[in-house]
Amino acid sequence: MATDVKKIVLAGTDDHDLTKLAEYEAVGGYKALTKARAMTPQEMTEELITSELRGRGGAFFPTGRKWSFVPSKEQIPKPHYLVVNADESEPGSFKDNEILSRVPHRFIEGCLITAHSIDSKHVFVYIRGEYSGAYEILVNALEELKGRP
Repeated sequence: MATDVKKIVLAGTDDHDLTKLAEYEAVGGYKALTKARAMTPQEMTEELITSELRGRGGAFFPTGRKWSFVPSKEQIPKPHYLVVNADESEPGSFKDNEILSRVPHRFIEGCLITAHSIDSKHVFVYIRGEYSGAYEILVNALEELKGRP
């Protein structure tokens, strides 16, 4: 039985090495970040609520709704932090290693969009020690971005 499957997270990996910044940008990488930065955190959250985008975890929770729970800087004028759990400790899960290894710039772009949307200047990523390859790929992708706005 044949089915049409649209790649989203790993889109472009068949034809490009998306661990490289130039190739990621060639397929439209970081354009969503530019769009997000032109919006306020509230506008970003409203757009996500409207889009009905859902998380990739087991609960498939609506992303915009989750972001709406984060108090604004006006409500709580303390620093906000984005913490990303790439531990992959759920039974049968193997998405985090693939994302970090094959599309690190897409992961970084998602983190930066999220950080902007919750008004955070800090992003922390937990990667399990066994994922040394994925860690190195992510560090290399971050190095490529040094000095960029």
